[in-house]
Amino acid sequence: MDCIRSIAANSPAAAARLAGDGKTMDMVLDVLKHNMRNTDIATAAFGAIASLSAHADTAAIVAETQAPRLVTEWIDDMDEAPAQSIQLALQAYSNMLQSASLREKTVNDPAQMELIKHVITTHCIDAEEANPEILQGSVQVVSRLAADASSVAKLNETGVLRKVVRGVSSHNAYVRDADAMSQTLGLIEKCAKADAETGRSLADQG
Repeated sequence: MDCIRSIAANSPAAAARLAGDGKTMDMVLDVLKHNMRNTDIATAAFGAIASLSAHADTAAIVAETQAPRLVTEWIDDMDEAPAQSIQLALQAYSNMLQSASLREKTVNDPAQMELIKHVITTHCIDAEEANPEILQGSVQVVSRLAADASSVAKLNETGVLRKVVRGVSSHNAYVRDADAMSQTLGLIEKCAKADAETGRSLADQG
């Protein structure tokens, strides 16, 4: 898994060959499917998926496999997993969302909207200790989904954007974390510019 991750991350051409060879993705997904409860192995698989889908062309290939379903099922089921594992799973999810078809399917799936809110609530708002890496990963996912005005409106209507604002406000550590704040403020600005009603809604939240 580490070898696949390294090769795919450093070369878009190599990532394209691996993602499209009909064998590598099947192997990675088979390993993940049979080790969903083994955090170390699952985390390694997420790293491979994240690297294989890091480039726009390969993201579309990976998004057509079982990877989105397996990654989101793991995120939904593994509330007690280490923050690093959840962050890497969110990175893999975010990378795959470079695929326009997956973005459209996801933003129109109420279960996926609830999953994003669940992650922020469980790991960022209700957590005893702040998890800025998970907040950043969640914001990256939402930012990918906020691709146009209609998507932004959907994120606003479903309460995902409100949850992001609540999340970043829930611990002082988030406010002090430059990366978490930068990504969150960037998302808010992006959404406010894309859809006027969303901009007014975000402004009402202070």
